[in-house]
Amino acid sequence: MIVLLEPQCKDWEHNRVNSELIRQFKAAFPNDELKLFADEKHNKNISALLSQYSIQIEYENIDIFDYHGKNEEKVDDYEAMIEAVLDRCKNIQKIVFLSCNKGILLALGRVARRFPKVSFICVFHSAMEEVCIESRKKTIKQFVYEALWTVVNMKRIPEEEKSISMRECIASCNVENCRFVIYSPCFREVLSKYLSESILNKIYFLHHPFYDSCIENSVKSDERTIIGLYGQALNDNARKLIKLFNKKFDNSKVLFKVKTKQSDPILEEKNVERLFEMDYVSNEELEEAISKFDYILIPYDNNQYRVTASGIFCDAVSQGVPAMTLSSPYFKYYDKYGAVIVETSIGRLARKIKTVSEYKSTRNRIVTKEKELKARAFQDNIETLRTIV
Repeated sequence: MIVLLEPQCKDWEHNRVNSELIRQFKAAFPNDELKLFADEKHNKNISALLSQYSIQIEYENIDIFDYHGKNEEKVDDYEAMIEAVLDRCKNIQKIVFLSCNKGILLALGRVARRFPKVSFICVFHSAMEEVCIESRKKTIKQFVYEALWTVVNMKRIPEEEKSISMRECIASCNVENCRFVIYSPCFREVLSKYLSESILNKIYFLHHPFYDSCIENSVKSDERTIIGLYGQALNDNARKLIKLFNKKFDNSKVLFKVKTKQSDPILEEKNVERLFEMDYVSNEELEEAISKFDYILIPYDNNQYRVTASGIFCDAVSQGVPAMTLSSPYFKYYDKYGAVIVETSIGRLARKIKTVSEYKSTRNRIVTKEKELKARAFQDNIETLRTIV
Protein backbone atom coordinates (compact mmCIF):
# COMPACT_ATOMS: atom_id res chain seq x y z
CA MET A 1 0.00 0.00 0.00
CA ILE A 2 1.12 3.54 -0.81
CA VAL A 3 -0.23 6.10 1.65
CA LEU A 4 -0.41 9.76 0.73
CA LEU A 5 -0.62 12.28 3.55
CA GLU A 6 -1.49 15.96 3.12
CA PRO A 7 -0.57 17.26 6.59
CA GLN A 8 -1.20 20.99 6.16
CA CYS A 9 -3.18 22.06 3.06
CA LYS A 10 -6.95 22.38 3.39
CA ASP A 11 -9.87 22.59 1.00
CA TRP A 12 -8.68 23.94 -2.40
CA GLU A 13 -4.98 24.42 -1.49
CA HIS A 14 -2.71 22.32 -3.74
CA ASN A 15 -5.72 20.63 -5.33
CA ARG A 16 -4.26 20.46 -8.82
CA VAL A 17 -0.70 19.48 -7.95
CA ASN A 18 -1.82 16.83 -5.44
CA SER A 19 -4.39 15.23 -7.74
CA GLU A 20 -1.94 15.09 -10.64
CA LEU A 21 0.85 13.65 -8.51
CA ILE A 22 -1.55 10.97 -7.29
CA ARG A 23 -2.45 10.23 -10.90
CA GLN A 24 1.24 9.77 -11.67
CA PHE A 25 1.69 7.46 -8.68
CA LYS A 26 -1.25 5.42 -9.98
CA ALA A 27 0.39 5.19 -13.40
CA ALA A 28 3.76 4.25 -11.89
CA PHE A 29 2.30 1.62 -9.54
CA PRO A 30 -0.97 0.41 -11.12
CA ASN A 31 -1.18 -2.66 -8.90
CA ASP A 32 -0.62 -0.85 -5.60
CA GLU A 33 -3.45 0.29 -3.38
CA LEU A 34 -3.43 4.07 -2.81
CA LYS A 35 -4.95 5.85 0.17
CA LEU A 36 -5.08 9.59 0.86
CA PHE A 37 -5.27 11.07 4.37
CA ALA A 38 -6.29 14.72 4.18
CA ASP A 39 -8.72 17.42 5.23
CA GLU A 40 -12.33 16.42 4.44
CA LYS A 41 -12.90 19.15 1.84
CA HIS A 42 -9.50 18.48 0.30
CA ASN A 43 -10.37 14.79 -0.08
CA LYS A 44 -13.63 15.69 -1.81
CA ASN A 45 -11.87 18.05 -4.21
CA ILE A 46 -9.16 15.51 -5.04
CA SER A 47 -11.80 12.83 -5.63
CA ALA A 48 -13.65 15.11 -8.05
CA LEU A 49 -10.48 15.92 -10.00
CA LEU A 50 -9.38 12.27 -10.21
CA SER A 51 -12.83 11.23 -11.42
CA GLN A 52 -12.13 12.82 -14.82
CA TYR A 53 -9.48 10.09 -15.26
CA SER A 54 -11.76 7.39 -13.79
CA ILE A 55 -9.25 6.95 -10.96
CA GLN A 56 -10.57 5.74 -7.63
CA ILE A 57 -8.50 5.54 -4.45
CA GLU A 58 -9.29 5.27 -0.75
CA TYR A 59 -9.78 8.41 1.35
CA GLU A 60 -9.72 9.05 5.08
CA ASN A 61 -10.39 12.42 6.71
CA ILE A 62 -7.99 13.85 9.28
CA ASP A 63 -8.04 17.04 11.34
CA ILE A 64 -5.60 19.68 10.08
CA PHE A 65 -4.30 22.28 12.52
CA ASP A 66 -2.92 25.71 11.69
CA TYR A 67 0.63 25.38 10.38
CA HIS A 68 1.45 29.09 10.15
CA GLY A 69 3.86 30.74 12.56
CA LYS A 70 6.43 28.58 14.33
CA ASN A 71 5.28 25.22 13.00
CA GLU A 72 8.41 23.59 14.43
CA GLU A 73 6.74 23.94 17.83
CA LYS A 74 4.01 21.55 16.61
CA VAL A 75 6.45 18.69 16.04
CA ASP A 76 4.76 16.53 18.68
CA ASP A 77 1.36 17.06 17.05
CA TYR A 78 2.73 16.14 13.62
CA GLU A 79 4.45 13.08 15.10
CA ALA A 80 1.13 11.94 16.57
CA MET A 81 -0.58 12.52 13.21
CA ILE A 82 1.99 10.38 11.36
CA GLU A 83 1.87 7.60 13.96
CA ALA A 84 -1.93 7.54 13.79
CA VAL A 85 -1.75 7.07 10.01
CA LEU A 86 0.82 4.29 10.35
CA ASP A 87 -1.33 2.62 12.98
CA ARG A 88 -4.40 2.62 10.69
CA CYS A 89 -2.49 1.07 7.76
CA LYS A 90 -0.83 -2.09 8.99
CA ASN A 91 0.52 -3.17 5.59
CA ILE A 92 1.93 0.21 4.65
CA GLN A 93 5.09 0.12 2.54
CA LYS A 94 5.46 3.74 1.47
CA ILE A 95 4.14 7.04 2.81
CA VAL A 96 4.27 10.21 0.74
CA PHE A 97 4.03 13.62 2.40
CA LEU A 98 2.40 15.89 -0.19
CA SER A 99 3.77 19.03 1.50
CA CYS A 100 6.05 19.85 4.39
CA ASN A 101 7.27 22.47 6.83
CA LYS A 102 9.79 22.48 9.68
CA GLY A 103 7.50 20.73 12.14
CA ILE A 104 6.62 18.01 9.66
CA LEU A 105 10.28 17.36 8.82
CA LEU A 106 11.30 17.14 12.47
CA ALA A 107 8.47 14.70 13.13
CA LEU A 108 9.38 12.69 10.03
CA GLY A 109 12.98 12.43 11.23
CA ARG A 110 11.80 10.91 14.51
CA VAL A 111 9.26 8.50 13.03
CA ALA A 112 11.42 7.29 10.13
CA ARG A 113 14.03 5.99 12.56
CA ARG A 114 11.43 3.93 14.38
CA PHE A 115 9.96 2.45 11.18
CA PRO A 116 13.02 1.49 9.08
CA LYS A 117 11.00 -0.85 6.82
CA VAL A 118 8.69 1.96 5.64
CA SER A 119 9.82 4.28 2.84
CA PHE A 120 9.13 7.96 3.56
CA ILE A 121 8.97 10.43 0.66
CA CYS A 122 8.55 14.16 1.30
CA VAL A 123 7.50 16.67 -1.37
CA PHE A 124 8.95 20.19 -1.21
CA HIS A 125 7.12 23.20 -2.58
CA SER A 126 8.24 26.63 -1.37
CA ALA A 127 9.69 25.25 1.90
CA MET A 128 13.10 24.66 0.30
CA GLU A 129 13.38 28.38 -0.50
CA GLU A 130 13.82 28.91 3.25
CA VAL A 131 17.21 27.20 3.03
CA CYS A 132 18.42 29.89 0.63
CA ILE A 133 16.87 32.75 2.59
CA GLU A 134 18.39 31.58 5.89
CA SER A 135 21.86 31.59 4.36
CA ARG A 136 21.55 35.00 2.70
CA LYS A 137 24.05 37.57 3.96
CA LYS A 138 22.96 40.96 5.20
CA THR A 139 22.81 43.70 2.58
CA ILE A 140 24.69 47.01 2.93
CA LYS A 141 21.29 48.66 3.45
CA GLN A 142 20.62 46.39 6.45
CA PHE A 143 24.06 47.12 7.96
CA VAL A 144 23.50 50.90 7.56
CA TYR A 145 20.02 50.68 9.10
CA GLU A 146 21.32 48.73 12.11
CA ALA A 147 24.18 51.20 12.60
CA LEU A 148 21.86 54.22 12.47
CA TRP A 149 19.36 52.53 14.81
CA THR A 150 22.18 51.85 17.29
CA VAL A 151 23.37 55.49 17.21
CA VAL A 152 19.88 57.01 17.53
CA ASN A 153 18.76 54.67 20.32
CA MET A 154 22.18 54.43 22.00
CA LYS A 155 21.93 50.65 22.29
CA ARG A 156 22.31 47.60 20.09
CA ILE A 157 19.36 46.16 18.21
CA PRO A 158 18.03 43.23 20.23
CA GLU A 159 18.81 39.95 18.54
CA GLU A 160 15.81 37.97 17.40
CA GLU A 161 15.25 34.68 19.15
CA LYS A 162 16.75 32.09 16.85
CA SER A 163 14.59 29.16 15.86
CA ILE A 164 15.76 25.91 14.32
CA SER A 165 16.71 26.38 10.68
CA MET A 166 15.19 24.60 7.71
CA ARG A 167 18.64 23.13 6.98
CA GLU A 168 18.68 21.50 10.42
CA CYS A 169 15.15 20.18 9.94
CA ILE A 170 16.07 18.59 6.61
CA ALA A 171 19.26 17.16 8.12
CA SER A 172 17.16 15.47 10.83
CA CYS A 173 15.70 13.28 8.05
CA ASN A 174 19.09 12.06 6.87
CA VAL A 175 18.23 8.38 7.28
CA GLU A 176 18.24 5.54 4.78
CA ASN A 177 14.46 5.30 4.34
CA CYS A 178 13.81 9.02 3.65
CA ARG A 179 13.71 10.62 0.19
CA PHE A 180 12.71 14.06 -1.03
CA VAL A 181 10.92 15.34 -4.15
CA ILE A 182 11.41 18.83 -5.54
CA TYR A 183 9.79 20.46 -8.58
CA SER A 184 12.83 22.55 -9.52
CA PRO A 185 15.25 21.23 -12.17
CA CYS A 186 17.95 23.61 -10.87
CA PHE A 187 17.98 22.45 -7.25
CA ARG A 188 21.45 20.87 -7.15
CA GLU A 189 23.20 23.92 -8.56
CA VAL A 190 21.54 26.20 -6.00
CA LEU A 191 21.40 23.97 -2.92
CA SER A 192 24.95 22.57 -3.17
CA LYS A 193 26.04 25.73 -1.30
CA TYR A 194 23.77 24.96 1.64
CA LEU A 195 23.10 21.21 1.96
CA SER A 196 25.42 18.24 2.38
CA GLU A 197 26.06 15.84 -0.47
CA SER A 198 24.32 13.05 1.42
CA ILE A 199 21.13 15.13 1.56
CA LEU A 200 21.42 16.25 -2.07
CA ASN A 201 21.63 12.62 -3.13
CA LYS A 202 18.24 12.03 -1.49
CA ILE A 203 16.53 14.76 -3.55
CA TYR A 204 14.83 13.87 -6.84
CA PHE A 205 13.47 16.25 -9.47
CA LEU A 206 9.94 15.87 -10.78
CA HIS A 207 8.36 18.14 -13.34
CA HIS A 208 5.57 20.10 -11.68
CA PRO A 209 2.62 17.83 -12.54
CA PHE A 210 0.74 19.30 -15.49
CA TYR A 211 -3.01 18.73 -15.59
CA ASP A 212 -5.70 18.19 -18.21
CA SER A 213 -8.13 21.06 -18.21
CA CYS A 214 -11.78 20.29 -18.95
CA ILE A 215 -12.17 23.76 -20.46
CA GLU A 216 -11.59 24.09 -24.19
CA ASN A 217 -9.91 27.20 -25.54
CA SER A 218 -12.69 29.62 -26.40
CA VAL A 219 -13.22 31.58 -29.58
CA LYS A 220 -12.19 35.16 -28.81
CA SER A 221 -14.37 38.15 -29.51
CA ASP A 222 -11.37 40.51 -29.35
CA GLU A 223 -8.94 40.37 -32.27
CA ARG A 224 -6.13 41.87 -30.23
CA THR A 225 -3.46 39.62 -28.71
CA ILE A 226 -4.53 39.00 -25.11
CA ILE A 227 -1.70 38.85 -22.57
CA GLY A 228 -2.87 37.40 -19.23
CA LEU A 229 -1.27 38.43 -15.96
CA TYR A 230 -2.15 37.16 -12.47
CA GLY A 231 -0.81 35.93 -9.14
CA GLN A 232 2.88 36.40 -8.31
CA ALA A 233 3.56 37.37 -11.93
CA LEU A 234 1.99 40.77 -11.27
CA ASN A 235 5.25 42.17 -9.92
CA ASP A 236 7.42 45.26 -10.43
CA ASN A 237 8.84 43.82 -13.64
CA ALA A 238 5.32 43.44 -15.06
CA ARG A 239 4.46 47.02 -14.22
CA LYS A 240 7.68 48.32 -15.79
CA LEU A 241 7.12 46.19 -18.86
CA ILE A 242 3.59 47.47 -19.48
CA LYS A 243 4.72 51.09 -19.12
CA LEU A 244 7.63 50.48 -21.51
CA PHE A 245 5.44 48.65 -24.03
CA ASN A 246 2.94 51.49 -24.12
CA LYS A 247 5.71 54.05 -24.51
CA LYS A 248 7.85 52.36 -27.20
CA PHE A 249 6.06 49.41 -28.78
CA ASP A 250 2.31 50.04 -28.71
CA ASN A 251 0.75 48.95 -32.02
CA SER A 252 -2.91 48.86 -30.90
CA LYS A 253 -2.85 45.06 -31.24
CA VAL A 254 -2.20 44.07 -27.62
CA LEU A 255 -4.42 44.00 -24.52
CA PHE A 256 -3.11 43.14 -21.04
CA LYS A 257 -5.78 41.47 -18.89
CA VAL A 258 -4.75 41.69 -15.24
CA LYS A 259 -6.20 39.95 -12.19
CA THR A 260 -5.93 42.63 -9.53
CA LYS A 261 -7.95 44.87 -7.22
CA GLN A 262 -9.98 47.77 -8.56
CA SER A 263 -7.71 50.24 -6.74
CA ASP A 264 -4.52 49.04 -8.48
CA PRO A 265 -2.86 51.96 -10.37
CA ILE A 266 -1.89 49.57 -13.17
CA LEU A 267 -5.49 49.74 -14.39
CA GLU A 268 -4.91 53.39 -15.30
CA GLU A 269 -2.34 52.35 -17.90
CA LYS A 270 -3.24 52.18 -21.57
CA ASN A 271 -4.02 48.73 -23.02
CA VAL A 272 -4.84 47.29 -19.56
CA GLU A 273 -8.16 45.82 -18.42
CA ARG A 274 -9.15 44.19 -15.14
CA LEU A 275 -9.64 40.46 -15.64
CA PHE A 276 -12.41 39.99 -13.04
CA GLU A 277 -14.78 42.37 -11.29
CA MET A 278 -14.34 40.37 -8.07
CA ASP A 279 -11.17 40.13 -5.96
CA TYR A 280 -11.67 36.39 -5.43
CA VAL A 281 -12.62 33.82 -8.07
CA SER A 282 -12.75 30.02 -8.10
CA ASN A 283 -10.21 27.80 -9.84
CA GLU A 284 -12.82 27.04 -12.50
CA GLU A 285 -13.39 30.74 -13.20
CA LEU A 286 -9.65 31.35 -13.47
CA GLU A 287 -9.21 28.40 -15.86
CA GLU A 288 -12.05 29.75 -18.00
CA ALA A 289 -10.27 33.12 -18.19
CA ILE A 290 -6.90 31.50 -19.01
CA SER A 291 -8.51 29.66 -21.94
CA LYS A 292 -9.12 33.05 -23.58
CA PHE A 293 -5.51 34.25 -23.28
CA ASP A 294 -3.13 34.21 -26.21
CA TYR A 295 -0.12 34.36 -23.86
CA ILE A 296 0.58 34.40 -20.13
CA LEU A 297 3.20 36.85 -18.87
CA ILE A 298 5.52 35.58 -16.08
CA PRO A 299 8.33 38.17 -15.63
CA TYR A 300 10.28 36.65 -12.73
CA ASP A 301 13.81 37.82 -11.87
CA ASN A 302 16.88 35.58 -11.90
CA ASN A 303 16.72 35.25 -8.10
CA GLN A 304 13.12 34.02 -8.13
CA TYR A 305 12.00 30.40 -8.36
CA ARG A 306 15.45 28.93 -7.86
CA VAL A 307 14.22 25.83 -6.02
CA THR A 308 10.47 26.25 -6.49
CA ALA A 309 8.27 25.52 -9.48
CA SER A 310 5.97 28.11 -11.04
CA GLY A 311 2.30 27.25 -10.67
CA ILE A 312 1.48 29.83 -13.34
CA PHE A 313 3.78 28.08 -15.81
CA CYS A 314 2.01 24.84 -14.91
CA ASP A 315 -1.29 26.53 -15.82
CA ALA A 316 0.18 27.71 -19.11
CA VAL A 317 1.44 24.30 -20.24
CA SER A 318 -1.60 22.47 -18.89
CA GLN A 319 -4.03 24.69 -20.77
CA GLY A 320 -1.97 25.13 -23.92
CA VAL A 321 -1.29 28.86 -23.51
CA PRO A 322 2.30 29.98 -24.28
CA ALA A 323 4.20 31.65 -21.45
CA MET A 324 6.39 34.71 -21.98
CA THR A 325 9.11 35.03 -19.35
CA LEU A 326 12.40 36.52 -18.29
CA SER A 327 15.45 34.29 -18.08
CA SER A 328 15.27 32.93 -14.55
CA PRO A 329 16.99 29.51 -14.28
CA TYR A 330 13.65 27.69 -14.07
CA PHE A 331 12.44 29.04 -17.41
CA LYS A 332 15.84 28.71 -19.07
CA TYR A 333 15.59 24.99 -18.33
CA TYR A 334 12.21 24.66 -20.05
CA ASP A 335 13.35 26.82 -22.94
CA LYS A 336 15.26 23.79 -24.25
CA TYR A 337 11.91 22.12 -24.91
CA GLY A 338 10.80 25.09 -27.01
CA ALA A 339 7.71 25.37 -24.80
CA VAL A 340 8.24 28.92 -23.50
CA ILE A 341 9.37 32.33 -24.78
CA VAL A 342 12.38 33.53 -22.76
CA GLU A 343 13.96 36.98 -23.04
CA THR A 344 16.89 38.41 -21.09
CA SER A 345 15.47 41.85 -20.25
CA ILE A 346 12.22 43.74 -19.77
CA GLY A 347 12.95 45.74 -22.92
CA ARG A 348 13.46 42.67 -25.07
CA LEU A 349 10.33 41.05 -23.63
CA ALA A 350 8.26 44.17 -24.35
CA ARG A 351 9.52 44.16 -27.93
CA LYS A 352 8.73 40.43 -28.22
CA ILE A 353 5.12 41.08 -27.24
CA LYS A 354 4.82 43.49 -30.15
CA THR A 355 6.36 40.89 -32.49
CA VAL A 356 4.09 38.00 -31.49
CA SER A 357 1.03 40.22 -31.87
CA GLU A 358 1.98 40.69 -35.53
CA TYR A 359 3.09 37.13 -36.32
CA LYS A 360 0.43 34.67 -35.14
CA SER A 361 2.37 31.56 -36.21
CA THR A 362 4.64 31.84 -33.14
CA ARG A 363 1.79 30.92 -30.82
CA ASN A 364 0.85 27.75 -32.72
CA ARG A 365 4.44 26.53 -32.69
CA ILE A 366 4.79 26.93 -28.92
CA VAL A 367 1.41 25.31 -28.21
CA THR A 368 2.62 22.25 -30.11
CA LYS A 369 5.82 22.17 -28.05
CA GLU A 370 3.81 22.52 -24.83
CA LYS A 371 1.79 19.41 -25.74
CA GLU A 372 5.02 17.51 -26.35
CA LEU A 373 6.47 18.70 -23.01
CA LYS A 374 3.30 17.73 -21.15
CA ALA A 375 3.42 14.16 -22.49
CA ARG A 376 7.15 13.80 -21.92
CA ALA A 377 7.00 15.22 -18.38
CA PHE A 378 4.32 12.69 -17.44
CA GLN A 379 6.49 9.77 -18.59
CA ASP A 380 9.64 11.24 -17.02
CA ASN A 381 7.86 11.58 -13.67
CA ILE A 382 6.59 8.01 -13.76
CA GLU A 383 10.13 6.69 -14.29
CA THR A 384 11.49 8.93 -11.53
CA LEU A 385 8.81 7.82 -9.07
CA ARG A 386 9.71 4.19 -9.72
CA THR A 387 13.37 5.05 -9.08
CA ILE A 388 12.63 6.86 -5.81
CA VAL A 389 10.36 4.18 -4.36
